[in-house]
Amino acid sequence: MTTRNSAPRDYTTALRRSIVNGTISLFVLQRAKREPVYGGALAKALREFGYTMSPGTLYPLLHSLERAKLLRSHTTTVRGRVRRYYEITPFGRKSYAEARHTLAGLVREMLFDNDGQSPHEPSG
Repeated sequence: MTTRNSAPRDYTTALRRSIVNGTISLFVLQRAKREPVYGGALAKALREFGYTMSPGTLYPLLHSLERAKLLRSHTTTVRGRVRRYYEITPFGRKSYAEARHTLAGLVREMLFDNDGQSPHEPSG
């Protein structure tokens, strides 16, 4: 049973998840822009920023970015194990640059007043 009070919390949770997932997609593209990346290295880098992603979340994200033609992958054998590396595509570079520009504008708008002052503390 859903109560009237649970809807805002559910929406807040969904909104946060959506923001984090989009940001992590951009993070993956940014890392793949530097050099080919693989899931384990991405998971480690995300942990260094305080985000823990299970393989059941990270690999579907990588596969969706590949299906969208933002990444392409190839396999290689490392110490007897097959590892899949992901590289950014030209379309991925263009999409990343556009998304980064949009994100920067939104962050400036949301976190700074028009006069460039630092963010306000959350209310309530």
